[in-house]
Amino acid sequence: MVDPGRRRAGVYGVPSGAGRDGNIMSIEWMTHVWNNSTQSGSRLLMLLAIADYANDEGSAYPGLESLARKTRQTKRNSIRIIEKIVQDGELEIDTKASRLGTNLYQIK
Repeated sequence: MVDPGRRRAGVYGVPSGAGRDGNIMSIEWMTHVWNNSTQSGSRLLMLLAIADYANDEGSAYPGLESLARKTRQTKRNSIRIIEKIVQDGELEIDTKASRLGTNLYQIK
């Protein structure tokens, strides 16, 4: 991985190749999901959406509304999809873990 201090700044001072928050790790977690997940369809899309928010440890705190919007699902269907991914052992959830009341998602 490129040393963060050596990355060239892209648009708005965010390092080239980095996500909205300047975190390049989400790309590594998205690659992990593409290479290792057994999910398909809406479940794969949801897992990739969560990975897009992931930090270095594969943890993410996206709001359910954000995930539903990103995956073009209803909030209720998003909950069902996430529950199935958890049952399949590819995701863990710590409910209401953030100070804002959002869940902590841990990609496996």
